[in-house]
Amino acid sequence: METILRYDWPGNARELRNAIERSIVLASGDEIRGEDLPEEVHGGCVALAARGGDAAFLNEPDFREAKRKFEAEYLSRRLKAHQWNVSKTADEIGLHRQSLQEKLRELGIKRPGKE
Repeated sequence: METILRYDWPGNARELRNAIERSIVLASGDEIRGEDLPEEVHGGCVALAARGGDAAFLNEPDFREAKRKFEAEYLSRRLKAHQWNVSKTADEIGLHRQSLQEKLRELGIKRPGKE
């Protein structure tokens, strides 16, 4: 429960619901443990750097550029987790599919091998 309370939940109730539903399905026992929750919930941004992830946005002095870098990293990771299925990713993060596609174009994110 502490892990759930510590996380910021940028997607609000929809993200919480999706994380709990996913964890129920993937949990190995009768209870949901912290490691059963999605990586971003039990890891968080600070842990990203410790795991060798690209957390350069944390040191970016320009807010707009930091936000762009964060969005690109976040969306790339979520898409990879869903094998680049845009519809599933959009549903998980609480966006409409079209909005996600527009954001991907805006950030220049393309599926690997489709450049």
